[in-house]
Amino acid sequence: MAANATTILHMTHNSQELGNALADVLFGDANPGGRLAQTLPRSLDDLPPMMDYDIRHGRTYMYFRGEPQFPFGYGLSYTTFRVRTAADECARARTGRIDRGCRGRDEHGDAGRRRSRAAVRPLSGLESGAPAQAAEGLPTVSLAPGEARTVTLRLAASDLALLDAGRHAWTVEAGRVEL
Repeated sequence: MAANATTILHMTHNSQELGNALADVLFGDANPGGRLAQTLPRSLDDLPPMMDYDIRHGRTYMYFRGEPQFPFGYGLSYTTFRVRTAADECARARTGRIDRGCRGRDEHGDAGRRRSRAAVRPLSGLESGAPAQAAEGLPTVSLAPGEARTVTLRLAASDLALLDAGRHAWTVEAGRVEL
């Protein structure tokens, strides 16, 4: 169905001003910049049965293994942002830190806001229950037309900790991750 649509506008969190906000977006008075807070699959057949409450079977964006129609964090606006990796420094120690820079430029004639985000995916360790994808946030950046700015994500090793139910403690598993 999405392949046949020219526009899809998804709004949530109804409020008293929802109608005015919708009108502002539709008439071009506001530049939409929201992102999906969930993954939307191509088909309901891509999801486990509704009564399967184990999220590791693919019901959430962290464990979904299929090709989604719209992935977690997807969203468009009236402006076009070009984002490229600016720097990459990775610590190898479990107590280290990962610094990852991204340079974004507003390529369009409208000012826009973009919420930066990054996904962390373990390259090993899925057998132990580590999620296939976890979102880590960055600040929202407002850019004027033609403006460029570099934003750096600083991710401590402790940010990658998972709850070890057997030890009742947060632990960082050994292994490589893709950011």
